[in-house]
Amino acid sequence: NEMMARVKTQIRRKKYQDALKSNYQESVSLAITDGLTGLYNRHYLDTHMQNMVQSSLKNSKAMAMVIMDMDHFKQVNDTYGHDVGDEVLKQLARIIIGATRSTDLAARFGGEEFVMLMPLTDFKSAYEVSERMRKRIETTPFKVSHAVGEILKTVSMGVSSLNLSGDSPEQLLKRADTALYQAKNSGRNKVCPKDEEEAWELAQALTPMAPKAKMDAALPAAPIPAAPMPAPEFSYDQNLAFKVQQQKALGNLDDMENAARTEADKKH
Repeated sequence: NEMMARVKTQIRRKKYQDALKSNYQESVSLAITDGLTGLYNRHYLDTHMQNMVQSSLKNSKAMAMVIMDMDHFKQVNDTYGHDVGDEVLKQLARIIIGATRSTDLAARFGGEEFVMLMPLTDFKSAYEVSERMRKRIETTPFKVSHAVGEILKTVSMGVSSLNLSGDSPEQLLKRADTALYQAKNSGRNKVCPKDEEEAWELAQALTPMAPKAKMDAALPAAPIPAAPMPAPEFSYDQNLAFKVQQQKALGNLDDMENAARTEADKKH
């Protein structure tokens, strides 16, 4: 009887500790992720973009930024309702998660806008990744709960690359944002600018930069490296919470929880 009482006490204590940890992880997750899509939120992006830019400049490593905006998204909300709009954004987030590396930082910038920061990535590679993503979104039907069943959508994207001769997060973001509007104003469903020469002209129109030769010399024209790069620094609990939030977005969380419960029952 005494042994059973001790076992029951330890089980209750373990369940209490697990509940506390779960609540903490959920709180951390809510602080750094977007509740709808499971991607990082604007606050996390603003905080870590500064660190990532400074690190790339300090180590003379290429970095690129991509801003994505869904074309005519307001029509989805107006025609099918905001609940369908949310369904579309969740599915778009899944495509983004599937197209980015673990070292990339993907965040919901606001509304139907998303930002991807790509360390160790030059302009050419960022453009190629963006174009592949654009084509996939264009050809992927978004399944919705409305009677229509599914709808097709497109995105416009703006790309900018870090000027290693001297740059800032604000200017990097401004160039990508300007490129996005260029894509919007020239017909939508495209990635702008289309090459480094056009990117340079766009950058010069916004803010005069260092001579082009210096920037070209600093940016290696190589494909995205396969070697892993340390991700933005955050704690184990933040990382775990983020992965849980991503699994929620992908609809896999129930399977994870059931597997965890089964394993726990075996141990007890």
